[in-house]
Amino acid sequence: MSTPQKAEKRKTGAVCPSWRTWDSVWDRDSLKGRFTKDTARFKDELDVMKFICKDFWTCVFKKQIDNLRTNHQGIYVLQDNKFRLLTQLSAGKQYLENAPKYLAFPCGLVRGALSNLGVKSIVTAEVSVMPACKFQVMIQKM
Repeated sequence: MSTPQKAEKRKTGAVCPSWRTWDSVWDRDSLKGRFTKDTARFKDELDVMKFICKDFWTCVFKKQIDNLRTNHQGIYVLQDNKFRLLTQLSAGKQYLENAPKYLAFPCGLVRGALSNLGVKSIVTAEVSVMPACKFQVMIQKM
């Protein structure tokens, strides 16, 4: 363990894994293969996003995305009207400023899944009304 990780472990009692660790878990445990083995090859990035919204989201969050929108130029907006990680928080406005902290991990999961499916992307999230949230996926052309 490197020195910063030792210091982090002393402070919190646990080491926070990096996003690269989650990418390697995705590969190592062959989740990619398990998720996609019954799925035909994806024709385009829209098919990949549909897979993320239906199959991947159901496996991770026990429900499908409520709405998928695109501008057909590489930007997708995934809307979840009752996001599972935010339903535990109060619907009051005082928790609205803390909501982005709970969305960093799902953004990393989506980015890692897309990366392992061959789609390079930037994933951001926003919350305007609790517990609904929107994830914006910007596809980066290679």
